[in-house]
Amino acid sequence: MNQEQVEQAPVVIGACADTEGWKEALEEVTASMTNHESRESVRTCPRRPGSQPNTGMWVTKQTMIAATTMMWMAEALGCDTGPTEGFYEDQVRKVLGIPVHVRVIFLLAVGHLQGEDGSYSGRLPACRTVFSERYGEPLNLFVNS
Repeated sequence: MNQEQVEQAPVVIGACADTEGWKEALEEVTASMTNHESRESVRTCPRRPGSQPNTGMWVTKQTMIAATTMMWMAEALGCDTGPTEGFYEDQVRKVLGIPVHVRVIFLLAVGHLQGEDGSYSGRLPACRTVFSERYGEPLNLFVNS
């Protein structure tokens, strides 16, 4: 979709969520356990990914946590990052050979900032998006912002 940061960055990471990968990983971890009771507790664990009502959403959230950490680390190492959601997922999947059950959540451009950091126009003030105790009740820190 003509995303400049993706086209110019020396590194672009495809942050993907595998909706089926947890099954193989769970079996691998379970098989490596020597204690029968430990293996059984992993198999019957009510919080394992497959027990989630929406596995696609669950793996997306997990991917976003990991990708956010990658962004922080890249910036801590002196790089600049640009997460991009504006792309054709089927085309990215085809170019990179990504199977259909793996969702491409976003592309993360990593490189060195050229010029000044841009402003973030169009964002709502914190008093409209950060709440205290209940939704809609502004956090005292942001009452005047």
